Amino acid sequence: ICIMYAGRIAEKGRRDSILKNMAHPYTRHLMDSIPKIKDTGFLLNTIPGIVPSATDYGAGCLFAERCSEAMDICQKVDSPQYTIEPSHFAFCHLYEHGNLPKEITKQNRIKSPKHVIEKESILSIKSLRTWFPIRKGVFLRIANYVKAVDDVDLEIQKGSTLALVGESGCGKTTLGESILRLTKETQGEVLFNGLNMMKLNSTKLKKIRNQMQIVFQDPMGSLSPRMTVENIVGEGLEEHYKNIKRIERRKKIERVLNEVG
Repeated sequence: ICIMYAGRIAEKGRRDSILKNMAHPYTRHLMDSIPKIKDTGFLLNTIPGIVPSATDYGAGCLFAERCSEAMDICQKVDSPQYTIEPSHFAFCHLYEHGNLPKEITKQNRIKSPKHVIEKESILSIKSLRTWFPIRKGVFLRIANYVKAVDDVDLEIQKGSTLALVGESGCGKTTLGESILRLTKETQGEVLFNGLNMMKLNSTKLKKIRNQMQIVFQDPMGSLSPRMTVENIVGEGLEEHYKNIKRIERRKKIERVLNEVG
């Protein structure tokens, strides 16, 4: 297998050899970023910095700016190939100078803040139903229904997360759309922070939707190739905050993009 960073091979060899003796600092940090059950209560390990732009590949090791063990030569000269063991190679200047990558210690790992689940419900659903009519005949009379969501009850407390799992086509997406009233064929009660979503008019519904977000699963259908990233991210701000100034809008977009890297 090959461990690649920014389009270049950092380490290559047999899988068992690499996992047993990770040679490149990037490989070690990458593997340490994998969540483990025993690390519950600690923040997820991450690698500081971001991957360089694909149009900004210079000389030297491309991982050097993010590497805690980088030397001056790392940013100036491409790393040659060093043999760790037969059929296991690493591209890292540390081996030229006899300095082996340091073990990643977990002594300084930051404990995650205590997660508190409040008793107050943020979302309460009772007898939610979304049936789509099946029409047949010349007069398109209703012959039957597709019961996409059928008599669903659930409650979500503040500070908690609910994962809805099911096979494709079982109604997960339709349930989310029904909660947001994105489908018309919906009956039941949906309380969001005490407000009955089913009884809100279009004006009040639009105001409360800025507190409820849905991520559509089809990027080709939900992201327009004719729009810039700035316009796509800022579209929600323009829709829900009509009076926001252009400069403030751009600052919010930049802050959000920086947060997600």
